[in-house]
Amino acid sequence: MTAPTLAEYFQRAGIERYPSFAPFVQLKHTPFQSQVEGLSLCVHYQWFGLLDETGAGKSIPVVGAALHYIGLGNKVVVLTLATLIYQFAESVIEEFQGVDKYVRVHVLDEPPAKRAKLIEKWDNEGWPEMMVMSYELFGHQKLCKILKEKGYDVLITDESQKWKSPESTLAKRIGEYVGDPAQPDTAFFPMTGTPMHTYMSDCYTLITFMSPGAYLSYDHFCRRHCRYKLIRLKVPKITSSGKRISRVKELVGYQRHAELSANLYARCRRVLKSQIPELRDLKEPIITEVPVRLSPAHREAYRKLTIERFIDFGDGTILSALQEQELRQKVLQIVTCPELFLPEGTKIDNQVLATCRDLTEAHVADSKVILFVNFRETVARYAEFFADMNPATMNGDLSATQRKAMTEKFLHDPTCRLLVANPRSAGAGFNFQGVSHTVIFAEPTGSPGEFKQAMDRVVRPGQLWQCNIYVLKALETLAPNAIRNMLKRDGDIGQVTLDPRTLRHFYNVA
Repeated sequence: MTAPTLAEYFQRAGIERYPSFAPFVQLKHTPFQSQVEGLSLCVHYQWFGLLDETGAGKSIPVVGAALHYIGLGNKVVVLTLATLIYQFAESVIEEFQGVDKYVRVHVLDEPPAKRAKLIEKWDNEGWPEMMVMSYELFGHQKLCKILKEKGYDVLITDESQKWKSPESTLAKRIGEYVGDPAQPDTAFFPMTGTPMHTYMSDCYTLITFMSPGAYLSYDHFCRRHCRYKLIRLKVPKITSSGKRISRVKELVGYQRHAELSANLYARCRRVLKSQIPELRDLKEPIITEVPVRLSPAHREAYRKLTIERFIDFGDGTILSALQEQELRQKVLQIVTCPELFLPEGTKIDNQVLATCRDLTEAHVADSKVILFVNFRETVARYAEFFADMNPATMNGDLSATQRKAMTEKFLHDPTCRLLVANPRSAGAGFNFQGVSHTVIFAEPTGSPGEFKQAMDRVVRPGQLWQCNIYVLKALETLAPNAIRNMLKRDGDIGQVTLDPRTLRHFYNVA
């Protein structure tokens, strides 16, 4: 069956006024009914959030709405993660075949000097109809002002969890750009598959944009939905002003989930892959916890760091972890990379690394494998250990060009059998389902959104095999508690998003 034209897509969505070029643009795939409804909702409401599950295809209706507004004479700004700017631009041309003859899609990533020359050129020759850029670049107030003046009156924010913090400069910049929702002069379409990435409070900023009267302030939100208890400090803290603090509030849970859900969905919607008939044959992933017992020497190094909070290398060098956040990061890293915390040349039996090797070798013949670890040094060390598999790597140090090269390597180089990556670097926007159905989390994450985003690089349309997701659980470490916290948070989030199945189901946890 031939996929429809863009004009036919608009007609199915009940949109009679569409661009003159629409009959000459061919869609690569026939849109799902949910994508038809999504296009209709975006065009009708002008401000609308698509919170569809990762892999459910929310980009198609949003880009369709963008092309509708371009046909009316507007221009579009698309914000996404720096790692995804090229992929988003390419997907527009790939999914809407022939649109590049009528719509210029420009990835704005040039350095300031070259960008200034481009602006001068565009002032003379006309500006691109669609500008794709990173959130970091959008943070420049002067550039935002120029875009607004040039008629970029449609704003799309992909991976919108990026601006979840209400006090962030990015959230404020977006608020200034889109203006008053009561009298909008800018169409606004936020997209994310994880509106609550880690905590229920993560959706507060999104709600303030889409339903601005729901809460008077963040404090009001917390009073409605957060439960606290007072903790008495054994040693009172003294602030810089001299104030003595003997008790602090600790978040212990959430409440009024149904009320929060109603506020979230007042001007947003969420569609799950399981609700799309064309995707019902997509097999649910099997998530397997793999208990790992550290070797005696490894366990002793872990115990020493957690209790004494420092390690003496014996050469006058001392590694310390005196702050709570610093300690947590180091005790997570010492589980996967103990050699980083021991004198140079020290040999240690690393059962975590050995388990990763066993799991990888069990699957690498029939499926490329994705190995997620949390720290840059761990990515480098594990890539070195798995050198025989010619691994691709992704971490926060890579530029967009380097990340694209690594993506191409993993997808198309048959000798590359492994991707070693940080979940935040490779956990959103990538489509690896064509080459992999095996994912290993060597280190746990306490964030259900981060876990799902990473897992859904392979659990998505086009996947022909049931996916195996392995989560290593180093016994007698922080790992079991991190996994429990993730499942608990996901349970709270599921009560708000109304997802019938949460990670707990896939874990087979009673």
